[in-house]
Amino acid sequence: MSTFHKHIGCHDGNSYLATKMPNRNVLVGAIVGGPDNNDQFLDSRLNVSQSEPATYFNAPLVGALAFFKGGK
Repeated sequence: MSTFHKHIGCHDGNSYLATKMPNRNVLVGAIVGGPDNNDQFLDSRLNVSQSEPATYFNAPLVGALAFFKGGK
């Protein structure tokens, strides 16, 4: 099995999470959680509540943009 298709268990990704190396997979254009109540944003893999993209952030925007793109 190649290194790109091997099984990764629940905790096997921790080495990627904690590394100082650049991200191996970059998601361009996604919306992330954003700043906290004090308008601060820590761009860190470990700060998932602010820096993790999720479908409930992105889906409404994509839906609105599709509506305006498809309008007559």
